[in-house]
Amino acid sequence: MLAREVAQCLTAGRACGPVVGMAIVVAVVFLVMTGALWKSRKAALPNSIALQRSALDSALVITAAVLAIIVFAPVESDTHEFNVLPFRDLVDAFGEGGFRLRDALFEVIANFAVFVPLGILVAMRFDRLRVTTWLARIFAVVLVSEILQSVVVGRSGDLTDVITDVAGAFAGFAVTRLVLRRLALGRADRVTFAEAD
Repeated sequence: MLAREVAQCLTAGRACGPVVGMAIVVAVVFLVMTGALWKSRKAALPNSIALQRSALDSALVITAAVLAIIVFAPVESDTHEFNVLPFRDLVDAFGEGGFRLRDALFEVIANFAVFVPLGILVAMRFDRLRVTTWLARIFAVVLVSEILQSVVVGRSGDLTDVITDVAGAFAGFAVTRLVLRRLALGRADRVTFAEAD
């Protein structure tokens, strides 16, 4: 799994070749896509807004593509099922401990973490999107993806993944929206204070 390779690269220095190679490819694609979008938009929008939107749109497309690769990449699996008991593997692993517990915890944390950037980018790009609307949309997309995993791809779907993926995307969105609103309020307060002088 891609998330496992990234974690091993960051913590143990292993599997860094593929991670660095992928990072270079992603950076080049991002720059080319951002440049193309910016060029097509700069006539209709102020330069800084055109560049900001182009960069956010490029990052969103790349993030969605990486998530699709992570979600639908075939893995070795003996079963094609949809686990409806949330955190079943984690609960079972607590009884065994050791590597099984470590792997189960890693899966939960990684599934949460890989969806956080998507939530951040959506909150930055679509400032009028309501939190409930985002939650409903990401839940529908993740649920359908997990069902497709259990039917089409050589792997199994899991309600735990639905919960952790949605929680990560929601957390990224909600925290970013909160930070952006605080920043906007701070700017408004500074403008009001300056006008009072």
